[in-house]
Amino acid sequence: MSKKPDDIVVSGMSGRFPLSDTTDEFAKNLFSGVDMVTEDDSRWPIGLYDMSGRMGKLDCYKDFDSPFFGLNDQIIAASDPQARMLLEVAYEAMMDAALASMKTLYSSRISFANDFKGPSLVVDTACSASLSALTLACNDLLLDNTDYAIVCGTHMDFEPFIFQFQQELGICSPDGMSRVLDAAANGFVKAEAVCCVFLQRRQCARRLYGHILTARMNVDGHKKMGMFFPSYALYISND
Repeated sequence: MSKKPDDIVVSGMSGRFPLSDTTDEFAKNLFSGVDMVTEDDSRWPIGLYDMSGRMGKLDCYKDFDSPFFGLNDQIIAASDPQARMLLEVAYEAMMDAALASMKTLYSSRISFANDFKGPSLVVDTACSASLSALTLACNDLLLDNTDYAIVCGTHMDFEPFIFQFQQELGICSPDGMSRVLDAAANGFVKAEAVCCVFLQRRQCARRLYGHILTARMNVDGHKKMGMFFPSYALYISND
């Protein structure tokens, strides 16, 4: 019997988000209408290069329990905060999926620390990287190339230069305000996150957050409006 896309489910998840150390705290802030986009000098001085300082920032990135993951302090000292937090959220996502029997650099460091066997790769397709990684994981699950998949996404801003460049290009909002689907929209607002989902086949899952109905990748080719603007389409479903 061939496998269907919705045979793949999200059975565990974890993450660090602006003003939120867990997925539950992030959801609570969203439902409560908390503005998690803030302005302070925790990354660079306010007003640097005349940039808007408003962005979503992670505060919980300095502490890490190296012995718990069997890594020495020298290895951890040479890694950036995103690599350390990816280890944490990957472990938490596995525990959230009730895989208590599974033993506890980005993808390779996670695989090394957990003694994983199988594909281990970093996917970088700019703002679509996490969904591209999810698509690759779903395909490998459907093809029986793997039994489980850990898909992580991470983004943090410690250098102001890319931030300045994106504001000058008109990609980021110069006033740091997100106005989705509004005529006054003038760019998106950058925010940080380190998060993870654990994927497996439905019949093996002990917990179910949702089904993966479909996952695909695509590039829009040469567009008149430029490479930084996605094409749009209207999708109508009767389901």
